[in-house]
Amino acid sequence: MTSTMKVGIFIFLFLFVSLGNLSGQNYQRIDSLHTELQQAESVVVWEIYNEIGWAYRFSYPDSTIHYSNLVLASKAPSSQKAKALNFKGIAQVYQGNYADAFTSYRQALDTAQNVSDSSQLAHSYNNLGRLLLSQGERLKAHQHINQALRIFRKLGDEAGIGYCYKSLVELYTLQNDTTKMLDLLHKTLRIRQQVRDVRGQVSTYQELAAFHKKYAQFNKAENYLQMAMDLSQGIKDEMTIAEIYLSLANLRYSQGDYPRSMQYLRKVLVATDVFENARFISSVNLQLAKNYYAQQQYSQARIYLQDIVNKAAENSLQQQKEAYYYLSKISETRGEFASALALYQKYVAAKDSLHNVDKAITVERLENRLQIEERDKQYELLKANQARNQEVLEQARVKNIAKNVILLLVIILLLTLLAFYYRVRQKNRFLEQQKQQIEEHRQQIVTQNLQITRQNQELSEKNVRLEAIDEERETLLGIVTHDLKAPFQRISGLAEILTMNANIESSENQKYISLIKNTSQTGSSLVNNLLNNSLIQKKQELQLEEVDLSVFLRELLDDFENEASAKTIFLHLSVEPSLALETDPLVLGQIVNNLVSNAIKYSPSGARVQVMAQPASQGGVQISVKDQGPGFSEEDRKNLYQKFKQLSARPTNGESSHGLGLSIVKVLSVRLQATIKLISESEKGSKFVLTFPKKLSQSTPSSHTSPDFA
Repeated sequence: MTSTMKVGIFIFLFLFVSLGNLSGQNYQRIDSLHTELQQAESVVVWEIYNEIGWAYRFSYPDSTIHYSNLVLASKAPSSQKAKALNFKGIAQVYQGNYADAFTSYRQALDTAQNVSDSSQLAHSYNNLGRLLLSQGERLKAHQHINQALRIFRKLGDEAGIGYCYKSLVELYTLQNDTTKMLDLLHKTLRIRQQVRDVRGQVSTYQELAAFHKKYAQFNKAENYLQMAMDLSQGIKDEMTIAEIYLSLANLRYSQGDYPRSMQYLRKVLVATDVFENARFISSVNLQLAKNYYAQQQYSQARIYLQDIVNKAAENSLQQQKEAYYYLSKISETRGEFASALALYQKYVAAKDSLHNVDKAITVERLENRLQIEERDKQYELLKANQARNQEVLEQARVKNIAKNVILLLVIILLLTLLAFYYRVRQKNRFLEQQKQQIEEHRQQIVTQNLQITRQNQELSEKNVRLEAIDEERETLLGIVTHDLKAPFQRISGLAEILTMNANIESSENQKYISLIKNTSQTGSSLVNNLLNNSLIQKKQELQLEEVDLSVFLRELLDDFENEASAKTIFLHLSVEPSLALETDPLVLGQIVNNLVSNAIKYSPSGARVQVMAQPASQGGVQISVKDQGPGFSEEDRKNLYQKFKQLSARPTNGESSHGLGLSIVKVLSVRLQATIKLISESEKGSKFVLTFPKKLSQSTPSSHTSPDFA
């Protein structure tokens, strides 16, 4: 899937959720529930709390969490508390608190299991599946949703089956499996028709219409929208009616039927008079502007587009982007080229902002996945600790009982000896029975200790599995980033060839070629840093072999020819013949690669970068990289090898710098038991000298990560 398609899907989902929240909030139902709450008996008040929380979930998730907490703090049955936890998790998802939502769903699942509430158990599995799906964990999401589907089918819960189908539709949408997606949409529709869920039917009809519109099946799309319109008019849902009219207008616009599209838009404008929703009204204005533009009525189009631009704070970035685009086209058509250029630049800025939003969502999703995994570990550890604490309390209780029993027996024995000597034998038998009970208690304690030991062993095995999963993740990251490195280098090389093409004279073309080169260099730099970081974090032994340094360093410098030629920098290699070193070629290559990359990056045009290899004292090997860059100040030396520290020097040609190179060199040098020395003065260039032992000792730290990267 291309980045453009991903951005489009994100915008569609954003608008769909925003509009869905508005139309789904049933205020009449909320008012009715508040009335019931005032008249309810205390034994059923938590049921109404749950109903009110569920009704508030779309527009006021804070209220949902409030009423769910009231249920959890009450003496409500565990099944009602499981339901409250599920509702609380849904509200936390609407707030974007995915880690908190994961904890709520897990607590709901455990609570439902403890009381054998199959319905809430299935809802918990489905909710966990949807949460994992939103964070990109498709396999785990599929497993949870199918588990929920099996339970709902066993219960014969048609509404629950519909929920699972809806979740699977979203999963198959991400997998681009149109056949399964369409089949499940029809199954969902049949179920919602059976349970007479009118709002659910309207939503499903709208999804079916969007599906067929995507594949240019306009007649089917319009039929489904008309069905949705009939149901919405029956329940007098004005907001949904306005949405459907807008969808019909967009559908007709896509077919080039602009008059009919305008008719639907006028109906939307009439419908929107009864409510205020700035973003929705802007969507209507944008469609009106596009209709007028298509019919070359530029003055009318400009009025609506200008309104969207003037109310930028109330509109989405997508709406602003399209408004700037059409305004620039109108200015260009009218010969207002300066205005057209300024508007087009705003369009590009909005487009870049959308792209940044897409990247931010990806980063946030990865962070959420890490938080969820951490919460899962914490939750499992908490459960184990609670079980262990419970066992300790039980042991203490048993011991106290035993002590009290023994004390009571002693008192009874003394009283019996003084007053009833003739019943000594009978009391002795009683004492023997009590001793047997104590022994049974002791055996129970031994059994419980064995259970605790077994649970600890199971927890240890889980930790081993988690470490294996982490290692697999690092391996996958290394493979992906390594495969990305070559395409970026080829892009940079092709851009360089275009630069040398004498037929390219346009300044705009030169600007785009420069942009391609900078982007490829930034991407290549980021991939290298990811590879280095992955290499550093791998807990594996060094792969040692004899390396011919003359051949090894020449091949390494060949990879930098294009980069150096682009800045007119001369690379010089000096290696004594037959000089060899026993080392790990991958780790050594990363060290020299980072030093040479920095030397080129920070050297001015026409400079000279020199790489030398020669024997060192005590049988070692010395490798040095010398440049003619700005050198390092005394302040720089303090932060020289720290991760993500930006030093005073800056790349001479606008290259990217992530602050990782020298910290990676330092960590990898330690792995190879090498010493590193800097010879530098400010504005007089720098020389890094690494001294490697001829043979690595047995105490090599190859399997450990540097504390700076731990």
